[in-house]
Amino acid sequence: MEPSPEVLVEQRGATLEVSFNRPDRKNAINLAMYRSLTAALLRAKQDTTTRSVLIYGQGGIFTSGNDLNDFANASNLQDENNPIVIFMQALLSFPKPVVVAVEGVAVGIGTTLLLHCDLAYGHTDARFALPFVKLGLCPEYASSYLIPRIAGAAKASEWLLLGEEFSAQEAKEGNLINSVEAAPLDKARAACDKFALLPPAAVRQSKALLKQTTSDNVQRVIDTEIALFAKALSQPEFAEAVGAFFEKRKPDFSHFE
Repeated sequence: MEPSPEVLVEQRGATLEVSFNRPDRKNAINLAMYRSLTAALLRAKQDTTTRSVLIYGQGGIFTSGNDLNDFANASNLQDENNPIVIFMQALLSFPKPVVVAVEGVAVGIGTTLLLHCDLAYGHTDARFALPFVKLGLCPEYASSYLIPRIAGAAKASEWLLLGEEFSAQEAKEGNLINSVEAAPLDKARAACDKFALLPPAAVRQSKALLKQTTSDNVQRVIDTEIALFAKALSQPEFAEAVGAFFEKRKPDFSHFE
């Protein structure tokens, strides 16, 4: 299968750089892009000379989340061959450091994937959002479990129930990113360069140890969220939200119970 041109993959020294390359669509992620992202992670995992992975977006935008047109027609999320779920599991189990640089917007999966990366830096003007409820959906990628742990219950409720945008500074205060930077990509590359100089086995073992206390719960919550998320995709609330998006109007949930 040919890699998607909408995901750029480039080896930079000991770092595999992976970038969303669909700026005309605000780097919205489609199924082909998910397959390319998974392939890039597999390549980095197997290549012993690759010490870290860097993820960012072209055009000054991280990602606006899932491509709704593509996503609405996606196969069952509970299908083990679903490219979205395969990517989520690949990132979840990836043994080497993953560093992220966020510019522009990070919506939906663009924010939840940060929970499964190791270092993340956001631009001063970056904006984050978890608009699942606004789409008639539930949280994904263990965000309902991890965000209360890192940001606290009050902030988790604000981010996940209201689904409104929040700033890079708020993301930093909520421990979603490491720091707010004028040049986050430069900061991320510098971090990757540091990993290149560290003992690789010790780094991998340390990452595994950091993940082990939550790994079982994270997988359990992901499975629960996927089941609820998959069901919600066939419900009228999601249909109304998507219809309103494509018709460029405000959704009307006043008649829903």
